[in-house]
Amino acid sequence: MPNLAVAGTQDEGGAQEKCAGTEHVNELSLKKPAGLVVGAVCLLVGVSALVGAPLALLAFKPLWYLLGFEIVVLVAAAFGLLVAAGRHADGPGLALLCVAGAIAAASFFGNQSATNRDGPNFNLMAGPVLGYISHNKEHTVDRLIGGVTLYLVLRLAAAGVLAAGAAWVVLARRPQDSMPSLIKALGFGASLLVVLIGSWKLRAQTANLGAFATTMLGLLVGVVALGLLSAAVHFAIRAFEYGRIREGPGPRVTR
Repeated sequence: MPNLAVAGTQDEGGAQEKCAGTEHVNELSLKKPAGLVVGAVCLLVGVSALVGAPLALLAFKPLWYLLGFEIVVLVAAAFGLLVAAGRHADGPGLALLCVAGAIAAASFFGNQSATNRDGPNFNLMAGPVLGYISHNKEHTVDRLIGGVTLYLVLRLAAAGVLAAGAAWVVLARRPQDSMPSLIKALGFGASLLVVLIGSWKLRAQTANLGAFATTMLGLLVGVVALGLLSAAVHFAIRAFEYGRIREGPGPRVTR
């Protein structure tokens, strides 16, 4: 009888631990707002890939690279739909982040491979309906990525929404701990932007202070900027580190 009692206690404890470890298994579902948004975005991206893949073959010379990247986007969107439906419950945040990265990277390189405004391989997804946002070849961004198309902007926006969804899944696990750290990270990040923008705006005035004063001021600004960057990264990591801990018995992350 004592052995049966001990076994019963162990089974009960194991069941409690299992329950505590799987309390957040269904963090995403098509019945929840977050899962519905993620699913809708993935569905739209998948439909756009289904349209984009045939368009890659309709050019004067088939755009094989674009076709391949559109297939990658289609597979990533399908995987994202599964994540939104709760099929990958062990790590939905990381899974969504991978989907967002795949969509962003494949869309960028697909746009690069199809951007040739002076030749026959014109990107049909940047035609009369979706035309180029930037036509200026001397523009810095236009030179760097070879033509900013609405196709690319919309795909990157979709990837950004999925990345935000991935962040929300993690942060929502322990919002009472994660959100204060995230707010601190955003505050330090905003302060860093103010310092950098102010330094850039005042560069002409500081150049007249002399070599020594300019050097010392530059060192001071650099130290302050580095400190703000370190604080922003630290609190951002801490915010997501709280989300790594499941609710229930177990160690807690200390502030």
